[in-house]
Amino acid sequence: SLEGNDTPSLVRDLEVIRSTLGVDKWSCVLGGSWGSTLALAYAAAHASRVSTIVLRGVCLMRRREIDYLFGDKGRSSELLGDKWGALAERCGVEPCQLMPGGRQVLHALYTRLVGDDEKQRIAAAGDFSGWEGAMFSYASGKRPPFPDLAERKSVLIWEERAWREAPVKDGPPLPVERVAEFVSSLREIPDLSSDAPEDRPTSSPHGNRSWVPWETNFTALGVRRAMITAARNLTGYVPAQAMLTAHYSVFNGFLDDDELLDRGVAKLREAGVACVAVQGGLDFICPPLTAMELHEAWPEMSLRIVATAGHSMYDAGITSELVIATDQIRDVSRRPLE
Repeated sequence: SLEGNDTPSLVRDLEVIRSTLGVDKWSCVLGGSWGSTLALAYAAAHASRVSTIVLRGVCLMRRREIDYLFGDKGRSSELLGDKWGALAERCGVEPCQLMPGGRQVLHALYTRLVGDDEKQRIAAAGDFSGWEGAMFSYASGKRPPFPDLAERKSVLIWEERAWREAPVKDGPPLPVERVAEFVSSLREIPDLSSDAPEDRPTSSPHGNRSWVPWETNFTALGVRRAMITAARNLTGYVPAQAMLTAHYSVFNGFLDDDELLDRGVAKLREAGVACVAVQGGLDFICPPLTAMELHEAWPEMSLRIVATAGHSMYDAGITSELVIATDQIRDVSRRPLE
């Protein structure tokens, strides 16, 4: 149900769960994508009850983030113009109605998702999930903008007032200047739809495997597509994720713009809550800029950027970083008090 389904209500629900379970303080609150918004909102509201936050695919549900993905003239609509145009047509939105800052397509989909017409609900759910899936897989099979980082499976970390590459098994770390160049590029959304050939190397110092990590980043996409297809074949079934994502997007996450970045971060810093954020450098659902802006507002936060990973928590690089972060929290929580 969408009744009472909003961020403040979910925050209250989470606090009821903590109180009911008799947990004095959570050792870790973990959230990914929209879940990172909820994790931050809960921790900011109950900072004394949270020790550490772990985020993946950072999202703050600000208007600019939603407009990037679902806006009529958002950056995503530029990257996949033909698909967006076809979606707008199916929603009954004319090209002349697509204006910067507009949300005609999003509102049309939401109206159908919450309407009484079963066929329209199912079709809208498929369209909504299909668009998310298209952006999720935007980089799949394309040449990454920094092939050397792709080959090295680089993870970038902020350390001693500079971005550096985490240690790799073979060879010395990348020069700080090269890392800084890559991080600076993350402030823009790269267009990977160039007609230029992919120019995949036939050999490299790592053998013929240099592009395998890049390609396998998107294995989770096949599972997601299969779930959408199965859902479409179930009469009367509307995938809840599409409806809920649209619901929270239409209402900007039920948050004031920059609420978490300003007041929320201030509360978390004052309470001494620790935070680790793991971000895919080529995440086209929640682009890295949001994670970087959060880090700038919260310098104590540990930000780890998996250079050529996407949005999925099942990406090998993302999964590895999440395991490392949560293992560290576990080890600290097990230490006896002195």
